[in-house]
Amino acid sequence: MAEPFVDIRIFGDKAVARMLAKLPDKMQKTAVRIPMRKSAKRMKAAIVAAVPVKTGRLKAAMRAEKLLLTQNKRTGLIQYTIDLPPRAAVGIDPKDEFYYPTHLEFGHGNVPPHSFIRAPVNRMQDAEIAQMGRDIGKETIRLAKKLAKSK
Repeated sequence: MAEPFVDIRIFGDKAVARMLAKLPDKMQKTAVRIPMRKSAKRMKAAIVAAVPVKTGRLKAAMRAEKLLLTQNKRTGLIQYTIDLPPRAAVGIDPKDEFYYPTHLEFGHGNVPPHSFIRAPVNRMQDAEIAQMGRDIGKETIRLAKKLAKSK
């Protein structure tokens, strides 16, 4: 069996990997990218829900941040990222050296962390990997049918 262009070993489904390997490289990327985006949207919603609210500016700014698709040219790693909002969006003076979203996440001095990013990610990780595996399988089948229909 030829190695698939997209490596999905983390999901452990060899049948899906075989089906995926039969698709053209571009379709393989699509079969993975669509479920990844759905997963990233679910993760973002959980992160936004976990943001501690004092004034609501951080929560509103996190909600407004867009998901960014990046691909490493050397390794081919595809990932979606959610950036922390810029200082202006959260109402932090540009001259202020402190950026309180990181202080909330990691804590500082004698203040304990209030992890609004890591906690939801850790909580959802296993379920999201399983859901992405199912979604990649469904997307692979959909694209294989589309490819067969076009031939």
